[in-house]
Amino acid sequence: MNTSPDLHSEISQAEIEEGLSLNDLRIGDLVEVKTKHRCYAFENRGNGQILISGHPEYCPQPVLVKLNGSTWGGPMMKVGFIGRGMFLEFRHPVYGIVHTSRIQAIRRLEHKSQLSDPHLASRN
Repeated sequence: MNTSPDLHSEISQAEIEEGLSLNDLRIGDLVEVKTKHRCYAFENRGNGQILISGHPEYCPQPVLVKLNGSTWGGPMMKVGFIGRGMFLEFRHPVYGIVHTSRIQAIRRLEHKSQLSDPHLASRN
């Protein structure tokens, strides 16, 4: 679902309770995703890519990854979607496909933050 620029800045709590689509975020929008075991922060970088941090092995520092979407644990994927109760899947440049533990909460943060790596920003 695409929203107008005026409505775009406000994703309702009801939507976030269920999940949100990467396509509904602007480049630079920030999201916090709490899973059973971790708390991830990511910045939408466009074209299905996110700058993600929050895992001590895969992304202790922000790393640019391809967000595949969310799954219930089987082969079916909801592409480009971050869904509460689901497992987030992304493609890491070193570790390949990574699945998180089950997503418990999703929260949209302020636009742009210290997550941004100026070296990565100049590549896009």
